[in-house]
Order: sequence, then structure tokens, then C-alpha cells
Amino acid sequence: MDEKELLLTLVQEIKSMRTEMDEKFSSIDKRLDGMDKRLDTIDERLDIIDERLDSIEEDTQVTRGAVNSLIEWADQVAVISQVRFPVQKAK
Repeated sequence: MDEKELLLTLVQEIKSMRTEMDEKFSSIDKRLDGMDKRLDTIDERLDIIDERLDSIEEDTQVTRGAVNSLIEWADQVAVISQVRFPVQKAK
């Protein structure tokens, strides 16, 4: 085998290896694209959950304020009626 044939053989092997690598990378790219789509879906769901949680936290603050107002009112009524209500303020 002369040098020219050897070089041609090497070039063909390198091309073959490149084709194999391209196929493997293509497969990896497809899998990564699928993972990206799933992660995007998860991000969207987490955003929705975060918005709902913010709303729940806000509602909890309103409810806590209302409960504390009622407890203050009950304490004022207890002074007048001499009947104590065994409740504590919400923290």
C-alpha cells in the first residue's frame, strides 16, 4: 500500500467516524430537545403554582387580620359582658 492509498484510507475512516459522531450527536440533540420541552412545561407549572401561592399568602394575611379584629372585638365585649372568650390572636 503506497502513501496515497494509505491517506485515502485514513480520510475515508475519518469521514466514517465523523458520520458516526454526527449521528450520535443528532440523537443526543433530540433527547436534549425533549428534555428542554419537559423542563419548559415544568417551569410553566411552577410559575402557576407560585402565582397561586402568592394569592394564598395574601388571603391568609387578610384572614389573619380579620380574625385578630374579631378577637379584639370579643375582648371589648368581654369587658362589658364579663364573659371571657378563650381565644388568642393569630400570629
